[in-house]
Amino acid sequence: MSSPLHAIEKAVERQLEDHGLTDRRRPVVVAVSGGVDSVAAAHAIHALGYRVVLAHVHHGLRGPEADGDAHLVEGMAREWGCPVHVVEIGEDLTAASAGESMQDRARRLRYAGLEHVARAVGSEVIVTGHHRDDQAETVLMQLLRGTGPEGLAGMPAVRFLSTGSSVRLVRPLLSQSRERIRAYAERVGLSWREDSSNESDAYLRNAVRRRVLPLLDDVAGGQSADRIARAADLLRRYVDSDIDSVTEALLRGACRPIPGGGVLLSGRVMEPLPAVWKGRLVLGALEGHLPSAARTRATVDRALELLLRQTGRSVPVEGGSIWRERDGLALVPERSLPQPALLTRASPVEWDGLVFRLDPVGTVDVGEGRDAVMLDADRIPPSLTIRPWAAGDRVSPRGMSGTRKVKDLLVDAHVAAHARSRAAVVATGVDVVWVVGVRADRRFLADADTKSGLRLSASFDG
Repeated sequence: MSSPLHAIEKAVERQLEDHGLTDRRRPVVVAVSGGVDSVAAAHAIHALGYRVVLAHVHHGLRGPEADGDAHLVEGMAREWGCPVHVVEIGEDLTAASAGESMQDRARRLRYAGLEHVARAVGSEVIVTGHHRDDQAETVLMQLLRGTGPEGLAGMPAVRFLSTGSSVRLVRPLLSQSRERIRAYAERVGLSWREDSSNESDAYLRNAVRRRVLPLLDDVAGGQSADRIARAADLLRRYVDSDIDSVTEALLRGACRPIPGGGVLLSGRVMEPLPAVWKGRLVLGALEGHLPSAARTRATVDRALELLLRQTGRSVPVEGGSIWRERDGLALVPERSLPQPALLTRASPVEWDGLVFRLDPVGTVDVGEGRDAVMLDADRIPPSLTIRPWAAGDRVSPRGMSGTRKVKDLLVDAHVAAHARSRAAVVATGVDVVWVVGVRADRRFLADADTKSGLRLSASFDG
């Protein structure tokens, strides 16, 4: 019968090689908290001859106890002669964050920090010590939250950290029990730290571990964690083989890039779908275009509720916002507005992705287009100001009596709701000359009496 030492290392070796990690000369980042599971994972990988880089995330929440965890990991690195990186996220973790729990924020910051370490050392692999009992706890927690198939499938053995990332997260101990891992650690004489917060039932995971799973063992005759993890593995195979591929195909047909970044989820594609598939599209679009947003049931519900609202409504999420547009939902990354800029006849000016020009012309055309307008040079000061429109801005469009609010012109021109706040105007300093791409003020437009014309244009290609 194989010893625990042999079984653990063989399991780790098999999992790493199954996922293509056969070149042991390439660095492997191992996330080590200081607990027995991650310490054992790091030792097994080091014993197998891989180039181990230890990474410890310091959350800054447990004072001297957390400092002791970091010191343990640093001592391991010295003993094994391998690099170590301590990533501190305490300041970012305690910062205010709307719509995101402390646990979700910690998880996001933790993986972002680990990915930064991986890229810094030239590694495409991050290993964690998650094991079978963690998997069972995760599934039960997801069940209590009312999750769908992806949540009930638990943690995947391997996944890319984010869309487009080449860094993979690998969990080679996912089939091993906590008991077997601890036996391995004792067998090889490892030192580890016990997190005192694991004794508190204030955290849902701790309550599931300390109270729910033992009760299930009593009721079902033991091995509850093994059975739950096995069910998760079966569902994971289904999710990965079917649901993901269908979701990806639907996303390709539903997503359309929007100017300035972000994506529009087509209402026409989403409308006939069941609510669960609409939710999958929202989650997929969030992952690809607003990766810092919390991908939770609450976020999905708020997004789908927008489909029942009028155009122009929005909900904020971390890193951006989701808008109800006439033809679907726009996922828009957060971007600050540029400062006003001066435009003269001497040179073009780039402003918020557009290139503005003010060019003298030989032949005056009194037309007014979407990308350019013809102005009367004698009615224009030497320089104009490019800026975002502001409340109170008005123009006198040609063919209309009186003045119109810029806000109303943007609505009438069907400018997307999410883009209205970024709509640009060109002004004399007091009066709006041109609502870019919409209408110009007739007082400055060239007409039959114009002797000298200026072509004011805005283009994406410069």
